[in-house]
Amino acid sequence: MTIRTYRARVPRVAADAFVADSAMVVGYVTVGARASVWYGTVLRAEEQPVIIGEDSNIQDNSVVHVLNERIGTRVGARVTVHERRSICPSRPRASGAEVSDLFGALRAAPILREFSDVGVRILAEACEERSVGRGTFAFRGGERSDCLMFVARGTLQLQPRDGGAPLGEVTAGDTLGNLSLLAPGEHVLSALAANDVILAVLKRSAFEGLRKQKPQASLKLLLALAQDFAERVRDAKGPLREFLAWQVGKRQAERG
Repeated sequence: MTIRTYRARVPRVAADAFVADSAMVVGYVTVGARASVWYGTVLRAEEQPVIIGEDSNIQDNSVVHVLNERIGTRVGARVTVHERRSICPSRPRASGAEVSDLFGALRAAPILREFSDVGVRILAEACEERSVGRGTFAFRGGERSDCLMFVARGTLQLQPRDGGAPLGEVTAGDTLGNLSLLAPGEHVLSALAANDVILAVLKRSAFEGLRKQKPQASLKLLLALAQDFAERVRDAKGPLREFLAWQVGKRQAERG
């Protein structure tokens, strides 16, 4: 690997991080614990930092850098940046988090596998970052469901609304509220944070704005959500299949 100082900015690489022989790390760069930077990848920072979070994975021939003297780039913990990607935020988010954090979360979501990086970035800029502390609920069964949630980090346990043993869990790359943009309704289950969780949240109001400004991206997302639900119904067995079909029918009745 090549590690170079730039204008007295010395890269910092955690002792247990992996940086491939042909990767290049230049300037104001921090690579977190257990992160991996693969072959042909370039991490480059001049005046503002590039930070690769712990356990993140920057795959082959990618580039992570900064655009100007005001905006740094941070890839959150446990994020995968796939091969031949370029991450460079154009503006900071109001929350102080960079678009690249949410970009990485959305890029890792299987439901967006057919999206280009440009399309994913459009969605990321429409999302808000939300933190859910360990032992608290992201939402409870019976509450209104009016947003699509991408899990960026952590684990949420899905529980019956009246309590009881968890029925399943969702982790980084998974989504919640997939029907919310198609037909708003209410959450059937509760989602309890098993550890600290970060969500990328696309509210319905933000999505409506997206439909006006970026109709192609919004239509593609709706088609992806519809396809995802169809695949879930197809693969479901017995009572679960009946439950999913009932859920759609209930939401359609509420809209009608």
